[in-house]
Amino acid sequence: MDITKITNQPITVYPTYTDVLKNLRAEEVGATLAWTALSGVVGFAQGFPFRKDVALCGAAFSLLMGGSIISSRTYQRLGGYRENSRELKKNGIPERRLVEIVRKRTLVNPARQEFDYRI
Repeated sequence: MDITKITNQPITVYPTYTDVLKNLRAEEVGATLAWTALSGVVGFAQGFPFRKDVALCGAAFSLLMGGSIISSRTYQRLGGYRENSRELKKNGIPERRLVEIVRKRTLVNPARQEFDYRI
């Protein structure tokens, strides 16, 4: 992600997976569980002669993809790339708090105009 494109106030610039799990929104988790249940039911209804296998495969795929989407959205909210007013209130951060953002060192050396592969 490009740090220069932050539009909202970030909670943390580099959120950990624990931060992401603590800040999941209930409606996103509910929608993922509903899609998982629905895909399992549709897979069971349409999966003749392998009803259980198709239902389990559809539900597992739906849960995996839904989980990755909501964790990505939460990561973006914590970083300030999406609207995050509820997360700011939840974490006790006042609006428009000054946040120091440290920019990453680029891989291009401006003096030599060539790539610097050292990290």
